[in-house]
Amino acid sequence: MQLKTISIALYTLLIFSPSVVFSQDSGLNTNSEDFKGTAIYLTAVEREAVLSEMRGFVESTAGIVKGIADENMEMVTANARKSGKKAGAHMPHTLHKKLPASFKKLGSDTHRRFDELALDAEQLGDVGHALSQLGALLDNCVSCHSLFRIKVR
Repeated sequence: MQLKTISIALYTLLIFSPSVVFSQDSGLNTNSEDFKGTAIYLTAVEREAVLSEMRGFVESTAGIVKGIADENMEMVTANARKSGKKAGAHMPHTLHKKLPASFKKLGSDTHRRFDELALDAEQLGDVGHALSQLGALLDNCVSCHSLFRIKVR
């Protein structure tokens, strides 16, 4: 099945490339002088909270991809729900003033897309639709890592 092959390839990429997402040299964490996007200055604790939320996104995504590969929509639903709107409730209140509106909007949309994926996976049970939704959701991740850098102050 072609869908299963694509899902397994994406899952493999996510599992074996965590350093791409979370290393000091990754998109959101790079202190490159060539970067033209927005630098966000946070405390070390605030930075870790944001990175922890992103790690949750990656963990959910890995579970979603595995669920799609196995055609297990219950797994897709459960993993998508982990990163829905409720997942952001633990964030430090100090971030509200420090994060640019565009960053918060992108984050909120990402949580919303996880919730939508969970609901559709549960109600429709369509692996192709779930994979399409996941692709659109991952565009948010790419945008965020392209537009923002978190720096500790």
